[in-house]
Amino acid sequence: MKSPVEQRSSNEAGLRTDRQDRKDGGDLAELSSLPAHTKLMPLRYLRGFTVLEMFVVLILLAILAAMAAPATGRFLDSLNVRKQTQQIMATLRYSRLVAVSRGREVKVEITEGAGIMRLSGAVEKEVDFDFGGEGSLIMEPHHVVFYPEGHVTPAVLIFTMGKNVRRIVLDPLTALPVID
Repeated sequence: MKSPVEQRSSNEAGLRTDRQDRKDGGDLAELSSLPAHTKLMPLRYLRGFTVLEMFVVLILLAILAAMAAPATGRFLDSLNVRKQTQQIMATLRYSRLVAVSRGREVKVEITEGAGIMRLSGAVEKEVDFDFGGEGSLIMEPHHVVFYPEGHVTPAVLIFTMGKNVRRIVLDPLTALPVID
């Protein structure tokens, strides 16, 4: 960009300004700083992108975003299932910890359909899992007991959320939950 002083001196030297180029349709670019293939193009074509080019780029970006949206949704669903599974396993590990540390049994029951895990015995607590209306948690048998020695009644928990299914097995010897 030329300063006003440089523009005046170039006009006095007989050079044309951009404003003059625009009035009569543009002169050919004879600037040595331009690449060789653009030296013969009118200056008005060297200024930037056309509306059509910008529109094409926006359409391509929209297509890419539409292709990425379903994958992003599946990824977020997977994260939610993982979070809920970790919360269930943490509650089971907590039950084992309380039974061992307090030296008393802890009974765990699940209210099917409601997503509520009730702990009783050494601790009285209800844990409500918010599955957002899509999930369910089933335990076979319907209740398990964590013993002070670190053992548990064998059980299988099946957590379902949408199309995702997680099977959690309580190891009877270690009383630790394991994703199967």
